[in-house]
Parts: sequence; C-alpha cells; structure tokens
Amino acid sequence: MTAVRFRSPAPIVFMPKTSKAKSKSKKPSEKQEAVLRIPVGFISGLIVGIWKMLITVLVVIHFFWVLFTGKRSKDIAEFCEPWNTQCYILLRYITFVSNEKPFPFTKIPKNLSKFS
Repeated sequence: MTAVRFRSPAPIVFMPKTSKAKSKSKKPSEKQEAVLRIPVGFISGLIVGIWKMLITVLVVIHFFWVLFTGKRSKDIAEFCEPWNTQCYILLRYITFVSNEKPFPFTKIPKNLSKFS
C-alpha cells in the first residue's frame, strides 16, 4: 500500500480593496463628469455672458480713448484680461479639453497673458 500525501493548503492572503472602489467615491466617472458639465457650463456661461456686457462697454470706451489720445490704456486692458482668461477656461471645460472647472466653481486664476 502506498502512502497518500496531502499538500498543505496555500496561505490565505487578504488583499485590500482595489483603488477602483476608492476612485468612485473620490472622483466622478467620465459619464458623471459629462452630465455635471451641463449645469456648470450653464451657470458659468450665464456669468460670463453678463460679464461680457461690461466688457463690451469697456471696449467701446477704450476704442474712443485710443482715438482721442493715440495710446492704449493699460488699466482698461488689464481689467478686461480676467474675462478673456475665464472665457478660455470655460471653452476648454465645455469642449472636454480640460477638467478644470471655470469660475465660480474655482478661484479666478492668474491672467493667461499680459499687456504688451
């Protein structure tokens, strides 16, 4: 008669949950992010649209300023630049180029360009 040998069972290793479960709670999925872009885009677009009315008035004032003085006003140009930056950030967000939310959902960042 031959002896039967039993193998010892492999040790049981408890693995922590994968980061997949954690990422769902911290970061929304692409589908949720896409749906979230609708209200974010609407609210930010409304604010940028109202802001545009002020910028339009300043553009007209600046145009006549340049006609009469022959020089551009650095102050008016620098005052309008945050609007240019926010329009750019909003368009990048709406077109899925960036996940950086526009104002008022984040702080207004530094201007993208300077008076030259």
